[in-house]
Amino acid sequence: MDTTQRLIIRPLEPRDQPAFIQMHQSEKVMQFFPSTLTQSQALQLFDTFSNQGIFAIETKKTHTFIGIIGRKPIDFLPHHPTELLYRIDAPYWRKGYATEAASALLIPDTIAITAKLNLPSQRLLEKLGMQTDPSEDFLHPNLPANHPLAPHMIYRSK
Repeated sequence: MDTTQRLIIRPLEPRDQPAFIQMHQSEKVMQFFPSTLTQSQALQLFDTFSNQGIFAIETKKTHTFIGIIGRKPIDFLPHHPTELLYRIDAPYWRKGYATEAASALLIPDTIAITAKLNLPSQRLLEKLGMQTDPSEDFLHPNLPANHPLAPHMIYRSK
């Protein structure tokens, strides 16, 4: 478990499942993903993330689940770099929670990938001091090449 000024970063627990499912069924939260998830898909993702070192983020003040964060290898990129992965539920956007949580987990040689259309994520990664190199831009292999979300960019920590 890790803490920041306002947040607790801890392992995912069964009590997080309802909020996790709701977050992944939100059109707003999932706008830069190919689709929202069904309850079954969200539960499967919850189990996968629980076993991959993805953590719950909750507020210290209310102990409310507000999102997830963690680091995991990216299998489809050469050398399987470690990716910083994060997702914050929409009611908690624009409060600095994502930046605060990501700052606590950012280590050297971490990367983050994001769709070129995902400007909010790009702003967050730049706030963290991560940098992108256009020569590393790629089409996400899990999406059709003509899908609007296929163009992705890689951000690297210093």
